[in-house]
Amino acid sequence: MFAEDIRDSDSQKKIVVLGVGNVLLRDEGVGIYVVNELAKEILPENVEVVDGGLVGRDFLPLLERADKLIIVNILKRDDKPGACLKPDLSEVERALKVEDTSIDQLALFSALDDVKVRGNCPEIVVISVVPKEVDVGMELSRELEEAIPAIIERIREEFDHGSNMGDFQRKE
Repeated sequence: MFAEDIRDSDSQKKIVVLGVGNVLLRDEGVGIYVVNELAKEILPENVEVVDGGLVGRDFLPLLERADKLIIVNILKRDDKPGACLKPDLSEVERALKVEDTSIDQLALFSALDDVKVRGNCPEIVVISVVPKEVDVGMELSRELEEAIPAIIERIREEFDHGSNMGDFQRKE
């Protein structure tokens, strides 16, 4: 489904779930793995799932059309690997300044800054996962692999929060 497809549903919020990360750096790619699993679900018409990969300025029109943006990424924190967090956006922005920040996160927050300046910023929810390993490799750590169902459940809670979303289920 494309962003244009979700625009005609004025009675429901237009929700974009954006997975960001780099699948070449193990747990750094958890956002991509999560949205790929979520895409296997039958979702409400007003929900779009986007594999951000390496996010760039091409996402500006998408961000401007969303009423609610759910970003799925990692957040390095002294916590249990696989922990699913809902940090304040300011905490994520602070982390970008002090950590080894990936290019995708910098590009995403640059695009969000542009949208804010234009005055059409969606409601933003960040769902972050504590990584175990951010190193060269294409597989998630066992802890993050096992956390994917809980992360998807957390996203489902955001669908239900403040909107008339209805249920969604696994595609047959």
